[in-house]
Amino acid sequence: MFISRPELFDQIKRIMESEELKEIHKEFLRNQKPVYLNYRGMFFPKEEKAFLNKWYSWMLGLVNEEIPPLNSKQRMFVEVYKTKISLLNEPPKEYERWYVELSKNQKSFVRFYFVNKLEDRIQYYLKRDKSDSIYFLSKVVLSLFVKIFVAIFSFEFR
Repeated sequence: MFISRPELFDQIKRIMESEELKEIHKEFLRNQKPVYLNYRGMFFPKEEKAFLNKWYSWMLGLVNEEIPPLNSKQRMFVEVYKTKISLLNEPPKEYERWYVELSKNQKSFVRFYFVNKLEDRIQYYLKRDKSDSIYFLSKVVLSLFVKIFVAIFSFEFR
């Protein structure tokens, strides 16, 4: 296939811009200071905590437009943040369409974003929304873990 000279220059320009954007992201990550994430008693699985510890500041930088999105998935998430997430004064429900369409990591970001935003009031929304809450499954998992732990612990001391 023959590519015209202007098309070739456009492709080279896009590649160079993409590399420049990646470098901006790398520099942003290098300059990040370690953060302490307070989960305020909400259960987050180990994998989510590992993801949030590594990427929460970067995602916050992305949605706050401190760094530009690199791809359409990131652009879509920034748009959802601007039009939905940042405008909410309470966590979304588990079944809200825009929330359902997020990736697992984006959902982790949203869940922690509201824990951080609402601080201790987050427990109120879990109690009020029950199984509709984006935190409900975490509560069920934690409750099950506590019951299993208590059962094992009490069995050992019989």
